[in-house]
Amino acid sequence: MTRGAIWLVATIAGFLMLMAIPRVGSGRVKAVLVRAAALDFLGAGAIGAGGWLGRTIETVLTWGTRSINSLGNNMVGTTIVGVLAAVVAVIWVAGMVPEEWFSFQIPDWLSATGLIFPTLAASIPGQFGAHVQAFCSGAGTQVAHLVLSAFQG
Repeated sequence: MTRGAIWLVATIAGFLMLMAIPRVGSGRVKAVLVRAAALDFLGAGAIGAGGWLGRTIETVLTWGTRSINSLGNNMVGTTIVGVLAAVVAVIWVAGMVPEEWFSFQIPDWLSATGLIFPTLAASIPGQFGAHVQAFCSGAGTQVAHLVLSAFQG
């Protein structure tokens, strides 16, 4: 099975889990489905970061960073992209933590930000960015391994 096929299976599985949530009666099962979908999307995103989706997002980020930097300060564009990536990271993590921590309900679909998070993580500067990249890479490897294991027996 190719990485592209694993990405497709993982992405479809994530969306199927999200679609199943309204049909499930148990709150615990819903919570497990949301978190499983979020991890599934993160793994698919880590796999996709090396494919066409990752290259497309990276091209847009590079273009945006250069455009902003051309207006003046060379660090503004890089900072904006880093902040954007950090915001997506916070959104993804917010979908993983218990909802009791917030005074409002977090939409389940936010777990799908895992599809773009690994590519954005590559643009986070410094040591924090290196840690986020390592986490995303590990998640992608684990998802690929789990999917291959499921289809091999």
